[in-house]
Amino acid sequence: MHSLHRDRQSLALDLLEPARAAIDNWVHEILVHRGTITPAMFTTTARGPTWLTKEGRAAFYPLWFRDGYRIVLPPMRSLLAGLLMQLRRVPDGMMSNS
Repeated sequence: MHSLHRDRQSLALDLLEPARAAIDNWVHEILVHRGTITPAMFTTTARGPTWLTKEGRAAFYPLWFRDGYRIVLPPMRSLLAGLLMQLRRVPDGMMSNS
């Protein structure tokens, strides 16, 4: 689990973790095998982060909404279902901070 850190969405990162391998494979597919996203579609800022250009985002997001999010949903649903089952097992009053 990701520790809490200012300016980081730790819970979102934790929820995506079970799908990381599938997402990595999908991104590898669109970068290497399909060549849909090319190196020219990335830019690096002076502080170091690398971002997709407007052209890159225009190529990526249609693919994401067609295919990508479907890869992420099953592992995330499984993780959330497991967490909910565990929460339901906690006796009443055990979760309060009082």
